[in-house]
Parts: sequence; C-alpha cells; structure tokens
Amino acid sequence: MQIRQIGYIRRCGPAIGGGGLRSVFPVKWHINVSPRVQEGLPEGATLIPIILGSDKTRLTMLGGNKEAWPVYMSIGNIWAKDRNTPSNGSWVLLAYIPLAEFSDPGPSCQTLKNRLFHQCLKIVLAPLFSTGVHGKMMTTSTGLVLNCFPRLGLYLADYPEQLLINIAGGRNSPVTTASSWNLGDSDPSPPRTYDWIMERLLYLRRKYDTADISAYSKAAAEYGLNGVDKPFWENLPGYQPELCIAPDILHGLHRLWRDHILKWAQHLVGNDELNRRLAVLQPVVGYRRYPNGISKMKQWTGRDDRELQRVLVAVISGAAELTPRALSSFRAFHDFCYIAQYVSHNDTTLRYLEDAKNLFHNTKSVFITLGARLGEKSKKVLNHFNIPKIAAMHTYAPHIRQFGASPQYSTDITEYCHQPMAKDAYRSTNHKEYEVQMCRFLIRKEAIRNFREFLQWVSEDEANTARDAQRLKFLATLVDRSERYQRLAMEMYEKECLSRSPELRVRGHIWLSRDPCKRGVPLSQLRDSYKLRDFIAALSDFMIYSEKFPHDLRNTRRFSREDTFLDIATADVWRNLYLQLPTAQDEDILADRRTVQALPPDDTWPRGQCHCVLVHDNADAQPTGIEGT
Repeated sequence: MQIRQIGYIRRCGPAIGGGGLRSVFPVKWHINVSPRVQEGLPEGATLIPIILGSDKTRLTMLGGNKEAWPVYMSIGNIWAKDRNTPSNGSWVLLAYIPLAEFSDPGPSCQTLKNRLFHQCLKIVLAPLFSTGVHGKMMTTSTGLVLNCFPRLGLYLADYPEQLLINIAGGRNSPVTTASSWNLGDSDPSPPRTYDWIMERLLYLRRKYDTADISAYSKAAAEYGLNGVDKPFWENLPGYQPELCIAPDILHGLHRLWRDHILKWAQHLVGNDELNRRLAVLQPVVGYRRYPNGISKMKQWTGRDDRELQRVLVAVISGAAELTPRALSSFRAFHDFCYIAQYVSHNDTTLRYLEDAKNLFHNTKSVFITLGARLGEKSKKVLNHFNIPKIAAMHTYAPHIRQFGASPQYSTDITEYCHQPMAKDAYRSTNHKEYEVQMCRFLIRKEAIRNFREFLQWVSEDEANTARDAQRLKFLATLVDRSERYQRLAMEMYEKECLSRSPELRVRGHIWLSRDPCKRGVPLSQLRDSYKLRDFIAALSDFMIYSEKFPHDLRNTRRFSREDTFLDIATADVWRNLYLQLPTAQDEDILADRRTVQALPPDDTWPRGQCHCVLVHDNADAQPTGIEGT
C-alpha cells in the first residue's frame, strides 16, 4: 500500500471529514465514522475513512483450480453512488493475499492460514499505523492542501472473512459476543469490542505458547477466538471491531433468504405447488419468469434471489399448509430485507426496521412447529435458530445510525471489482507465474486510464475557453444597449446554453418508441381486436369531458354513447409504454426503466396481456399511498 493511492481517489471532489449522528442517513453522502476512529485528531485535521474489501475469487473457468485473494480499497469521503459505480474507478487494488498450501493438512493448517492473512495485511497497511497518528499533507483534486489522517473506517467482507478479520472462531458472531448456542436469540448480544477481544487475547498469550499451534488454537476456541495471536488491527489507530465490520446485504440477507427462508417456504407449500404458482405468473418486461419452477435450478445468481423475493409472499399466500402465523413471519422477514435496502433512513424507517425484525423473531418458532426447520445433512427438525446471519439482523439499525444506509457498504462492489482487477488480469497472462504479470497488467491499465483522463481534462478546458470567448463576443454586441436590455439578453443567452448541455437537460420519464407498432388502424378495429366494447365511448369522454368534471366524477360511468361518432377515424398504435421515475427516497436517483405492455388477445393469451399502472394525480401520493384519485 502506498499513501499516494489515497490521494489518487479524487474524481468525486475534495476530501471532507466524517460527521456525527444525523436524523437522516442518505446513501448519497459519505459514510460517518465511529467516535473511536476520530480519537486523537488535532484541530482542523481531515479524516480519510479508509474502506477495505476482500474476497476470494476463482480465476479459471470450467477447469483448473487457480484462485486469487484480492484486497481492494476506497475512501468514505466519496459519495456512495459514485464510489460504488464500477466505471468510476473509485476502488483500487491494494494487494493479492497469497493462498498458501501446507504439506500437513492437520487441524493447525487453518490457524496458520489465518495468521498468514493477518501478517500480510499488517505489511500492506503499514503506512496507516504511522500516518493515521501523525497525519500527512495531501492535495485534493481542487488544489487544496489538507492535513489528512487516513484511518480504517470499514471492512467489507462475507461471513467467513468477517470471522477471520475479528479473529472469531467457530460459528460465532463476528461483531457480537453471541456464540453458536444463542445466535437465534431475539435480544441482541453485547458487542464484540476491541477491549473484549484484547482481554482474552492477552490472557491466552500469557498462559499458552503461541508457537504451539495445536494447544493455543484449542484454548482460543474456548474463548471464542480462532487462534490468531497477532491481529493486523491490534495497533491500528481507531479500529473498532463491532462497527468496522459492516453487515452485508448480499451475503447476509440474500443468502440467508436463499439458504433458509426459501427452503422453509418450499417445505410448507411443496415444490410442485410452488413451481405451479410461479409458472402461471403473468410475464412482465424486465422481470424474470420461471415457467419451469425453481426446484430443479442448478445455478443461482443474485438476480434470481431478488426476483423471487418480489413475489414469494404473494405466491405462497393461501397455501393449505401455510398458517397465518407462518405467513406473518415470511412477510416480516421480507419487510426487514427491503427496509434494510432503503437508500435513506430516518428515525421512523429505523423503527419500521426494528418492528419487522421483532415480528420475525416473535413468529419464527412456527417453522419448528410445522417441521420446516430441517438440518442440512440430517434432514431432521431442529429446535433452534442458531444461524449466524440471523444474529447479524440485530446489527443493521446500529450500523445505519453510525455509518449511513446499508447498500453503500454491501459486498456487491467487491464482486464487481473481481472482473477488471482479477479475472481480466489473469486472462491477459500466459497462466504461468501469473501473479507478477497480473500486477504489471494493472499498472499499465492504470497508466492508460490516467493519460485518458488527462486528455479529457485538456479537451474540457479548451471547450470552456471557447465558450468564454463566445460569451465575450456576444457581450460585445450589447455595448450600445440599455442595462435592462443587456440583463435580459444575457439571461436568455445563459438559458439557451444550459438547454444545450446534456448534463443539465431535463430527462423525460414517460415516453414511447419513435415508430408505432401499427399506423392508421381504424377505431372499430382497435375496439374489436382488444375486445373493449366501450373503447370509443371512453375515448370520447377523454377528449370532451376530462377537463370539465372534477376528480371524484371521473371513471364512474361513461357520458358518451357506445356508437358515438368521432371526427378521427384511425389511430396509430403503440403496444409498449416506457416509464422511468425518481425513487421515492431520492429524487436525484432514477429507478430502473419499466415497460408497460398492452397486447391484444390471441391464442396464447385469450384475455390479452395488459399491465396495471397506478396513476396518482395529486401531491398526496407519498403520505397516503394509493388513497385518493
């Protein structure tokens, strides 16, 4: 690791210090940091919260066993949306952790691998030990020189690596003191603090020889540790284990849903019945269908998890073996899963999150009663919920209050980074001694990207100079005009320039394709093909009466007769309407584009295929939901 890389991540603006607790925690802002991370900072210092992420990944496809263990880095001063957009290059590769293989595959082998990981990170993060205490003068992208203190703020990892980082052993919680026998408790366990870990670690060092791997690891397991005697964060300024390890939506919630929640639903509803219900769902453009069900699927993706989560509660509702209590538990978990993915939170939404979690814990015993909580190997009913990812549900609300919305520290971004920084680099080598070649490939790729950005900066500077010259030329034509005329002319000129800017141009949220599906279709033919008996009457009402009647009288009855004569005889037909609206929580973020279809009846769909759209025509949509007109 080189400190210059911290200053290199600059594309989204100058570094700014982390703040304290806020009443609203939007995803677009930089992360907050824990109070311990800010300890010892001098007056006027700028904190640089370092975000690390690591994950093993497979390099070879189909055959071979080549793997890599990359460690990525970004900083928390960048807005989350920009930081987690892979094309922005806001994440850089720090190192590849060596994947050591030991000749003696005994019980001490895993402990040696764990110690190697911490020793490697101690070498990689060596600059943080001194710079995090004494600071370093750095120049931002805007030319400001700041006294920066880079300190580790967050570490993104899946559950096995979370255990490894906080040296937790067995099936314990990496951020709380919960162990394998109380992971399913409805009340959260005390946090796994720095002092809690170091107290047990120092005791083990005094009582046992750390070189005796077998004896030391066995004793450490009794204290909830994994046998690592020198964690990399022991002398790292500001490290706080219970907060720096972020709860992971990808591996925490989505995998918990796939490995447990979905299996409980399959057991209660039955595979055949669940497959049948999924197969008859109406197809919607942009949403995945499962015409053959899911029981025989061999390969799952994260998108499959998200697509099925949308419909699972509605699909299983009404099943014979599903009691109201079980359905409430399923709904509570899905509520928790979706609320945890909000891009902005306040005290009310966090209360919703806690209520959903409490309802799930209060009703989850029904899965034991109904025999759905089965062991993975024994296939016998288990009488507990000691699942580490269920224990992690207690950590979402505290982390959101401290660091901001959960999506900004999900491991989705580290999964994206594997492709350009590990897999593509490996494919560019001759597959022999590929580690050095991968590093050389990435160095050259970074140099090319830097030069391309320099050329882009030069071209933008020249364009700005040309615009300034054109503006001065326009001002010269107004010399003999009055002051009021000059002001109005300049306002019109500036407005015209803004309208030509693609960044500031207003984007349409509802649109049709350029060409219709059919041109010049007679209205009577449209009425017959879509089997809409009152189509002409409804069209007449829309053209004549839509602006004359108040909202409460619309859509109650037709004012025009079915045989009404209209001046228009034909119409162009579009079968697809495209919508892209701002998200409910942030108007600056557009949701995914949706396609609304209106297809006439045919042999496949006797009743046609028309999607439902709710249109709220007043400003009360947010507080009232679907109430009103």
